[in-house]
Amino acid sequence: MPILTNPRSEAFAQACARGARMIDAYEDAGFAPGNRHAARLARRPEVGARIAELRAEQAHVLDAGGPAVIAGLLRIVEAGAELKTPAAMKEMRVTLLEAYRLAGEVARGRDADRRDSGLDELLLEEAKFVSMRGYNQRERAWEHEVA
Repeated sequence: MPILTNPRSEAFAQACARGARMIDAYEDAGFAPGNRHAARLARRPEVGARIAELRAEQAHVLDAGGPAVIAGLLRIVEAGAELKTPAAMKEMRVTLLEAYRLAGEVARGRDADRRDSGLDELLLEEAKFVSMRGYNQRERAWEHEVA
């Protein structure tokens, strides 16, 4: 299903799919708070189908790695850029922040994996060996020049 034509409905569907309470999603999308209006909007066939589609995509994304998730978030931002509404701009900002946060977590995870694998220690030992070998070669060259 394509993005909903009403940007506020789309923002509501995306927020609901992310797990926000319907009342909060309704207000964040730019609608005035009211009794049961959020539930009424969620029951609309096109909005309910969009929420289900977004949740299904999220389930698929959970199986993917960090870079795939970041790429998906950036696709959401690109789609929201076409709407050019305040609600879409807010959604884009939140999505970009989430992509940035996730990219940092992926990088920290890689650093932790490297530390856990002992690669840093191996690289450090190799660097020490190479620098000592280089020092010894320079020292021998100097000794030959002096003698």
